[in-house]
Amino acid sequence: MGKVLGKRRRYFILGGIAGPVVFALLIIAADLLHPEFDFTAQAVSQLGGQDARYGWVFNTGAITYGLLLIALAWGLGAAIGDGRKMLLLAGPLAIYGMATMLVGVLEANPGLSYAPPNLRDMVHDSSARAALAAAGMAMLMARYTMGGHFKFGWFSRCAFAAATTFGLFYLLNIKHEWNGLWERLFVAVLLLWVEVLSIFLWILAERRARQPPYNGA
Repeated sequence: MGKVLGKRRRYFILGGIAGPVVFALLIIAADLLHPEFDFTAQAVSQLGGQDARYGWVFNTGAITYGLLLIALAWGLGAAIGDGRKMLLLAGPLAIYGMATMLVGVLEANPGLSYAPPNLRDMVHDSSARAALAAAGMAMLMARYTMGGHFKFGWFSRCAFAAATTFGLFYLLNIKHEWNGLWERLFVAVLLLWVEVLSIFLWILAERRARQPPYNGA
């Protein structure tokens, strides 16, 4: 039974392949449903704000993406084996997923009309920051756990550099009226990174699944 479950565990990696696509499509849909939204200046999560007419579109995307990230974290062992390296990558990915879910559950403070900050909004903002920090940590850990795979290691370094650049532009408030754009570019890099990581992990998991069991003395 354990061996069967171990082999099926690799299917959780598919969550990492589906998640970025679903989330990206729902962000685009939310944008189209809110033509009054200024995507260059406003935080992307305000598409799911408390005053957004179709806020459920973005929030559904965030919750779904978070759940699928947790599934990806659970399936890692099928690709790279259980152990310290797996935990170093699975931990940040799971935190990234849980924090992203909270972003969707706790809607942002109204972004299309002014309202004073409240506790819900502060927890929402803290969850968003935690998600971005955990994602950055996952990228660093992936360089360590997947460092032996040259092509992915090269891609991960480039993605981390791009994400760090856009993240710093956002945090340092460079050209304030473009803060929404910096955040979106940061999120776009993360979604692309998760997509490539998941495809790579799926290939590794499929190879491991086809290997005959070791019966050494």
